[in-house]
Amino acid sequence: MTLATLRVDARQAAMLGIGAALALVLPLALMAATPGGAQFAPIYTGLVALATGIPGKIMVLVLFAVAMFQVTRGGFGLATGFILAALTLANIGTIIDAFFGATLPLAG
Repeated sequence: MTLATLRVDARQAAMLGIGAALALVLPLALMAATPGGAQFAPIYTGLVALATGIPGKIMVLVLFAVAMFQVTRGGFGLATGFILAALTLANIGTIIDAFFGATLPLAG
């Protein structure tokens, strides 16, 4: 299929327009509704506590155990995925801090 043969009917065009409008307006509305971000502080601290506490450590150990089981069965691709997931979960506190603490420098 090329762009020349792509046909868009009126319903598809309307849905595309609504989706584009929501994609543009929704982030702006959310930014206007949450000026300080203090509402999300309890959620942030809860996420970090859950991920870096005992439940997070247990999940990392389980993922490493499943990865080792996959190695013994010959599933090296799955083992690699489980090891990457375990390493990501082990460093999730730093990752969450990077996402929630990120700022954009102002130009000029």
